Amino acid sequence: MRSIASRLRAGSRAASAIAALIFCSASPAYASVRPKYGGTLRVELAARVATLDPRMPSEESASALAQERLDALLFDRLVRFNDRGTLEGVLAASWTSDDQMKRWIFELRPNVKFADGMSLTADVAAQALGATLGANFQVSGNALEVTIESSQPAPDLPERLATGRNFIFRVASDGSLAGTGPFKLDEWAPDGIPGRAVFLANENCWFGRPFVDRVEVSLGVEPQRIEADLEFGLADLADLSPAELRRATQRGVRVWSSKPSELLALVFDPQRPAVQDSRLRQAISLAVDRNAIATVILQREAVPAGGLLPDWVSGYSFLFPTTLDVTHARALMQSAGSAATVPLVLVYDASDAETKAVAERVAVNLRDAGIAMQTVASMNNGPQADARLVRLRIASPEPRAALLEIFAALGITSVPPPADVGPEALYAAERTALADNRVVPLVHETQGSGLGANVRDWMALDSGEWRLDDVWLERPAAGAPANQPAASGQR
Repeated sequence: MRSIASRLRAGSRAASAIAALIFCSASPAYASVRPKYGGTLRVELAARVATLDPRMPSEESASALAQERLDALLFDRLVRFNDRGTLEGVLAASWTSDDQMKRWIFELRPNVKFADGMSLTADVAAQALGATLGANFQVSGNALEVTIESSQPAPDLPERLATGRNFIFRVASDGSLAGTGPFKLDEWAPDGIPGRAVFLANENCWFGRPFVDRVEVSLGVEPQRIEADLEFGLADLADLSPAELRRATQRGVRVWSSKPSELLALVFDPQRPAVQDSRLRQAISLAVDRNAIATVILQREAVPAGGLLPDWVSGYSFLFPTTLDVTHARALMQSAGSAATVPLVLVYDASDAETKAVAERVAVNLRDAGIAMQTVASMNNGPQADARLVRLRIASPEPRAALLEIFAALGITSVPPPADVGPEALYAAERTALADNRVVPLVHETQGSGLGANVRDWMALDSGEWRLDDVWLERPAAGAPANQPAASGQR
């Protein structure tokens, strides 16, 4: 169900005024939950973001997610998923395709303007999508119609446009970017300690002004500071790791978790001699204790994964085994012979504390099966490795779109895209991609957030995407602890 704030903002200013009068004349119980304009939403992120340009995504998963969350304040997409997981138009009023689903036409909403006052046109939208969709698509614009063509059927193209970096933006003469989103950028200093970004409400936003006046974002904040700031009311919203989420819950901080929407997996380098033997890779898959990683290392904020897609997306993840079988792994290593004596190098992201813990647990598990592995921290992919521990976000609730995004991120080109969106075709494609154990899924992890006591109408999707345009702020009741929500409006 859409929030009160969302329903108010969806109408005209006159409708909002009428709604406000109705609220004011209602009983005091209703008046206490009336959305309020104004205030500053203070956001703290552990990740750093180098740029807000959708054409320049970060290679690090945590930074890429943080960048997407900030980009969503400035830019809109053609379409998006709502809180029910169904597709709805944003800048696109409607869309159609030909019978082969190779040619899609998106009709833009009229009279939409960018934050700098320039009008949204199909040409501008086409230029933005041409820079983010990649070479497999041809994008053109005419009047209010954006046409996207593909050499292969793309039955889930609208779903793919609803996630990732497929934002619509306009490039100004000085190279800066303007968006049509609920906020506009006022300050950008990402290299500070911490980094800082300030966004102001876009007063002329085509779908209505957001409720908060400002969003102040601190970047690269130490986890200990995030926990303390949430507990003592110095931050209104922050991302939290599983361990931080658990501690915040114990301290009475409001928390929220997505569905398992991030994949942690081992990816083997096909060019490295040490991991050429398929028996070795299969042994590694059998020797990893996925349940311990999910329950102990990630504090039950993850589930064991044998496949690429989580069950809430695919519905068939249970068909991929996750059973620990050290005995079989040892037997495979004995048959592999010399491969068993070669030490392996596993590289993880140095900026991601969770992947360090997971990598170290994987190394311990493999030692029990007679496989020597050393873990090495790396920034920006660093040294050459036999295997890498990667983190991939699953942003789309549509299985085919989600699977193709994972294939692209992992560089899986040997498996043709599923011909349709049915579960049989998707399962067959996923099974083929995993058959040689070049990719070994470990767990699907949730994304956690901490919320301040004054945050109302918090909206987030199962995938972890934030919707800050509907958030409004209210002070806690007099005498309430710093992070305890007021009685009215508690979600």
